[in-house]
Amino acid sequence: MLVDDEQLALDFLKRYIEKTPEFNIEIVGTYTNPIAAKKAILENDIDVLFLDIHLPEINGIQLADELLEKKPELIIVFVTAYNEFAVEAFELNAIDYLVKPVQFDRFKETLARLNEKVEWKAQQSQIIQTEDNLQVNLLGHLSFTLPSRKNETIHFRTKKTQELFLYLFHHRNELVSKHLLIELLWDELEPSKAFAQLYTAIYHIRKALTPYNYYFQIKSKTEGYILKTKNITLDYINWENRLKQLLELNEKTIDQYLEVMELYTGSYLQDYHYCWAEPVRFHYEQVWIKYALEIARYYNLRYELEEARTWYYSICQHNSLIDEAHFELMKIYAKQEKHALVHQQYQTFEKTLKAELNISPEDYIVEWYKKWSMNS
Repeated sequence: MLVDDEQLALDFLKRYIEKTPEFNIEIVGTYTNPIAAKKAILENDIDVLFLDIHLPEINGIQLADELLEKKPELIIVFVTAYNEFAVEAFELNAIDYLVKPVQFDRFKETLARLNEKVEWKAQQSQIIQTEDNLQVNLLGHLSFTLPSRKNETIHFRTKKTQELFLYLFHHRNELVSKHLLIELLWDELEPSKAFAQLYTAIYHIRKALTPYNYYFQIKSKTEGYILKTKNITLDYINWENRLKQLLELNEKTIDQYLEVMELYTGSYLQDYHYCWAEPVRFHYEQVWIKYALEIARYYNLRYELEEARTWYYSICQHNSLIDEAHFELMKIYAKQEKHALVHQQYQTFEKTLKAELNISPEDYIVEWYKKWSMNS
């Protein structure tokens, strides 16, 4: 469909399309009235819209925003006599931007891009045509899981584009202001460049999420963005819910505990070290430590020292300030007569406490270590 308030411009585009039959383009309609065009687009199956920005009654970019809310798969090519809207146009997932007077060779380049885009979308539509829940995995690193497929790692164009997506997802279904996002990601840039970076990143997020459009939609508002989601589950929520369903730990349930604990494949967004993720990361690390200590104590009480040692050691790796884990490791090494490891564990714990908190181990640990050293 072609929309421009100048009939001459519409005729111009029609002639160009007629001169390129190899692209197999059907013109469904041409409109000078944007309100009538909007109604026709929403009522018909349109793949591509050529849209002028300077229109009466409604700005072309605003019209595109309204259309994309209803039809996120619509491909848009902006056509205008001015190029100062280019960045804002690409924010709306426009595939191209043509400046009048449009040159024929440049127009053919656009058609080639459209052809690739339409073919690619057809391929993607074969990938995901399901209403199954999509599991978003955030423990360790970002990936998506569908019941019928293996984990898929999502690749973003830049690290900041990835962080932008993850921050919007962290605040999914909430309005996040553009100014907050710029302060978070591009505070070193002057405003015009920062906004350009933001709009470009939003464009690339939409592009990366195209195969998953059923589950994600970025709504653009004047003041910010809302990442809307549906049929989404989260690995860390599923993991915590499974833990809550466990019965008391004993010889009959230990295997269930071990099975559920294996689902914790890393802390929340562990691979990315985002400061804003720290409260959630800390919460789930504490949940893991709580259950890991239960399992370690279970093995320790049963005198299954190797299993207990493995869990206490893992706890120290997750959080090097857990007194109980260090102390029990020392005692296990002492029972196993691994004297060098007892000394090493105590000294490691002592150095860690000094470096992190500028304190010494608790008196009961110091006293046990001195007594053991004298008798060993």
